[in-house]
Amino acid sequence: MMNIKRYFTFENIYMIAFILILSGVISFVVGKSSIPFTAAFTSNLSYQTLFETIILFFINLFGVSGFFLLFRTSKANDARVARTYLFTGLIFIVTWYLLIYELYYTIA
Repeated sequence: MMNIKRYFTFENIYMIAFILILSGVISFVVGKSSIPFTAAFTSNLSYQTLFETIILFFINLFGVSGFFLLFRTSKANDARVARTYLFTGLIFIVTWYLLIYELYYTIA
């Protein structure tokens, strides 16, 4: 039987809360916008749509997983595994920065 309690550690709950706050869930829930619920993106930085919140959640999950892989680099016993974690983490982080830049400076 799978022990599910090991996934509900303080660190995991903190990371999920961090990603949710970073993606703008609070802004979407609290904000009173006149934008239709089905709108994809808005050029107004005062409002956030549901689609933007979901996209930002997955983009930030991608970036945080890159930092997690960099963290796992120091814990790997094999040098080949450590290099794989390092380069994969760096690729995730660079891609994350490019996606955030693309989202904020060219789409919206």
